[in-house]
Parts: sequence; structure tokens; C-alpha cells
Amino acid sequence: MMIYFAAQKSPAQVLATANSFWHVLGTLSIGFLILAMTAKVFILDKEEGVQEVILTARHGRTKVFLARLGAAGLCALFLVFLLTAIQLAGAALAASPGEFTEVVRECAAGLPYVLAGSVLFSIFAACVCAIFQSHTSTVILCGLLYGLTFLLRGNLLTDFSIEWFLEKGFFSYPIRAHEISTEPHLPQLVIWYMMLIAGTVLLTRKLQGRRHEL
Repeated sequence: MMIYFAAQKSPAQVLATANSFWHVLGTLSIGFLILAMTAKVFILDKEEGVQEVILTARHGRTKVFLARLGAAGLCALFLVFLLTAIQLAGAALAASPGEFTEVVRECAAGLPYVLAGSVLFSIFAACVCAIFQSHTSTVILCGLLYGLTFLLRGNLLTDFSIEWFLEKGFFSYPIRAHEISTEPHLPQLVIWYMMLIAGTVLLTRKLQGRRHEL
């Protein structure tokens, strides 16, 4: 609908609206869907009253945890492709063939960042949910970190400061795609994202093992 209304103004507005999909609307949509759907899977044991059974299994806990992480990642991929299809469908209906080709080119350039950020965010949210055993706490904490990208402006902040990491160091930043493609500190951010995911997964497994001992 946004692309359709933009088409009533000018061709340039169509391109700007279609190419900015992941900059705000798409990023917010995928973040909401991940928090609402995939993270909740990690507290089903508690909600269904089978948590004690899973925790006392010798090998089942790891298999269940990894299977759920894989399911969360696949769900995030599906959601990204679904939203991308909606974006392209809107552009196809409202844009000329030449404009549509430009939209497809821009979409293809940013899609790897969107896919990586969405999968990593789904894994992070899933681990946070497993750590706190609360979907509400997960939504509040992850939603706050996710939304800081829209509130802070990294180009006005000192590189590698706390505020800079709050603005660029979470997974909503790569999902926005528009800015990270020209990010001068992308290698450092990739290392940071990997450390953040690895640390969160290790902490989750450690706490699950501790709960088993208790």
C-alpha cells in the first residue's frame, strides 16, 4: 500500500519507498514476529509442565535445544523471504519494469545482511528466553536492545563507545541493510556479533546444566 501511494506522486518516490522497506517497516516487522513466535518455543517445557522431565534427560536436553535453535533460524529465514516477497509484489504492481529491476537489484544487495541479522537475532532471543524462562522478560529486554538502533545515531557518536555499540552492536542494525552496507567498521562488528552469539549460547547451555544439577 505504501508503494502504491508513492506511485501516485512520482517514480522516484516509488523507488525510495520500496528500497527503504527494510530500513524501518521491514525491520520492525521481522523483530516483532521473531519475538512473538520463535522465542516462545523455548519456554514450552515450562508452560506444558514437562520441564523437569527434559532437564533430567541425559542427552535429550542438548538435542531438544539444538533442534529448537535450528527451528528458530529456519522460521526467521521463512519470515524474511515472506516479507521480501511482499516487498517485491508491491513494487511489481506499482513500479514500471525499469523501476522494478532497480528494486530487485537493491533488494538482492541487502538481503544477505537481512538474513544474517534475522537468524542471529532469533538465536539470541531464543537463548534469552531459555535463560530467563520468561517470554515477557525476553520481549522487554530484546525489544529494548532491538529498538535502540532507531533511537541512537552512530554517525554522531564516538566509534566503539558504549553508545556506539548500543546503536550498531545489536542485530537490528544489519537487518536495516541500508546503512551497514557502507559501514566502515563492518569486520569489527562481525566479530562482535559472533562473540555475542557464542557467549549467549554458552551461557544458556551452562545454566541448563546447572538447572539439571539442582
